[in-house]
Amino acid sequence: MKNEIVKLSDEALISEVKKLVSDERELTAHILHYLCEVRRRRLFAVYGFSSLFIFCVKYLGYTEAQTQRRLEAMRAMSEIPEIEGKIKEGALSLTAVAQAQSYFRSQERENKTVTIEQKKEILLSLENKSTRECEKELIKLQRDKPLPKESLKSITPHYSRATLNLETEVLEKLERIKSLLSNKNPNMTQNDLIDQMAEIVLDKIDPLRKEERKTKAQRSVSLARIVKESEKKKSSSKISIRREVILRDKSCGFMSPITNQRCGATHFLEIDHRVPKALGGEMTLENARLLCKAHNQRAAIEVFGLRKMDRYLNERREGPREE
Repeated sequence: MKNEIVKLSDEALISEVKKLVSDERELTAHILHYLCEVRRRRLFAVYGFSSLFIFCVKYLGYTEAQTQRRLEAMRAMSEIPEIEGKIKEGALSLTAVAQAQSYFRSQERENKTVTIEQKKEILLSLENKSTRECEKELIKLQRDKPLPKESLKSITPHYSRATLNLETEVLEKLERIKSLLSNKNPNMTQNDLIDQMAEIVLDKIDPLRKEERKTKAQRSVSLARIVKESEKKKSSSKISIRREVILRDKSCGFMSPITNQRCGATHFLEIDHRVPKALGGEMTLENARLLCKAHNQRAAIEVFGLRKMDRYLNERREGPREE
């Protein structure tokens, strides 16, 4: 199977993947019908399980999260048959349906009636949205919901768990900082992010750190620093161009010639040379562009070929680079 896939052209590979995804969605909808019938006949009891949930986990081999999503979608589909078509089309994911079901139950617990028509409208608003986007849509419907209390609890000698209520604007700022630091730390946690931000702020406002820096500066200017300053001057032109490219492009500028889809990614950005350095390309504004790691790698494949780049791309370490 693997050898057959490797021989496929780019167009055939994407065509096959698209067909398989379509088949997968079709199959998922069929599975929901089968699970519904297993529940109706209570066949899970025949196999020694007390619930359909436990049957799916222990007999069918789904994880608990996978089972929960499928059972929620199954129940929703029984109530609103139109959901089946949306799942097959890919407009609604199992996760989105499960999120909606969770919201409907929360309303029922508060004795708030949600009609079938209202449920259909809510599900319509969740179509073609990511998990986070679905969460935002559902939160809009709970404007009067009070914010949970903020808390800080020690969980180990070196770690504490914090529960914070962050405004959307603040969260967007944090995500922006995270994307800017993604090349240096591709697996950055929230702890890493806050730690780096704290270091930057303390360096600016902490009088003890300022005094320490001043004392070090007054001792002597080391030879290493002189060499470093010299290297900085030599590379200042290159750094200036990098800065201008980043300010000019702001995000990955790749545009698909097939779908006209612009990437626009803001994480793992790299400076790419339209004419690679290996082929004599120089670091100029005209030759430099901003690409995400994936499109930088794809550009290298287009120029040098998959056979040459395959081993290199699989062995390369995470981190910033130029081509």
